[in-house]
Amino acid sequence: MPEYEYVRRSPSPFIRSRSFSYQTRPRHCRLRCPENCACVSVEEWNELAINERTARESADNLRTELRATSRENNRLQATKRELQAELEQLRGHGDAVAKFKRRMAKLAAEVEGLRKEKEVADIRIREISQTVTDKNLEIDQLQEENRQLARIHKRDKQETREAWKLVTDLQRRLHDCRHVFGFPRPYGYA
Repeated sequence: MPEYEYVRRSPSPFIRSRSFSYQTRPRHCRLRCPENCACVSVEEWNELAINERTARESADNLRTELRATSRENNRLQATKRELQAELEQLRGHGDAVAKFKRRMAKLAAEVEGLRKEKEVADIRIREISQTVTDKNLEIDQLQEENRQLARIHKRDKQETREAWKLVTDLQRRLHDCRHVFGFPRPYGYA
């Protein structure tokens, strides 16, 4: 059974007592519960939470940018179709045709630029989604470990209570035995 450090109330701030298993085991055999039983410090946990929140905000921002880019792309494609229809109507006019071809080339370049931005945004969204998934898996693992440690701690508390009951019972029996035979209490022991 692992060693527990019990806190004893005193007029000064809390102090640690090693009264239960301190004297029952040799020093090299005693186990100690680490300072942070979940194996994750509060700082690490907070950092994971901040990273997850940041990743979700980035993903939301990228989705918003993607929607805006898609709307702009649709608008430009509609404009392109309108201009192509106008171009067909003005096919016979040389100056107008050259002007519209230049305008169409400019719009086609804008559409291509937006398509590339959309591809970059899609890649970023996939990366951030993967990061969020990985962080969620880490959080789930940490929560499961925390639940297991809580179960172990509950079981150990129960065993400790039973041990203290046994100690109290033995002290009471010893006290009763001394009084039955009339032995004096040496040194004021119970």
